[in-house]
Amino acid sequence: MSKFTTRCLEKGWTPSIPVGNYNRYDCILDRGNGLERIQVKTGKLICGSIVVKVSTSIYSWKGLPGVRRGYKNDVDYFGVFCSSTDRCYLIPIDDAPKNELSLRVDKPKNRQVMRIRWAKDYEI
Repeated sequence: MSKFTTRCLEKGWTPSIPVGNYNRYDCILDRGNGLERIQVKTGKLICGSIVVKVSTSIYSWKGLPGVRRGYKNDVDYFGVFCSSTDRCYLIPIDDAPKNELSLRVDKPKNRQVMRIRWAKDYEI
């Protein structure tokens, strides 16, 4: 989270960290046009794409199977830091699928370019 908040400060934005562990978001970001709820995630570079899990697992204390829960209506953006690229990304919740997000860094070997989320388009 520190890499993400540091990058926000470098951009002139104001990140604020909420008190407590029960918020569905990790920080509030003020970019000068209102406050935005950000869930900060770590991305892993896999086969030319940054892969990010954008849901959480909720397990029952009774041993029942877990349930995956997304962040729709709980956050406005995902803030992502990828150590392999040493870059941060800000992805609107509406651009993220329910469970896993991929941001393409390298051109695909099969030359397919439609419906690709390019990492450069979300870089901050």
